[in-house]
Amino acid sequence: MRTLWFHIGTPKTGTSALQLFFNMNREKLLALGVTYPDFGLVGNCHHRLGASFYPPEHRPVYIQYDNTDTLDSYARH
Repeated sequence: MRTLWFHIGTPKTGTSALQLFFNMNREKLLALGVTYPDFGLVGNCHHRLGASFYPPEHRPVYIQYDNTDTLDSYARH
């Protein structure tokens, strides 16, 4: 069985720093059997992936993106 880990936090709780670290070390993580997805990214962070938990018309103003992918569309990756 595969495990999916989410690190969720409010602003200034280190979420972006962790995502930057994971993004910079993607190949090393993969060698350890950890896949860090490269979809839903804004810069080094998965802001679009977080936004996908909401239907496009209900996304809070701080996670509005031109990309209207939903969580279902990301699940197909």
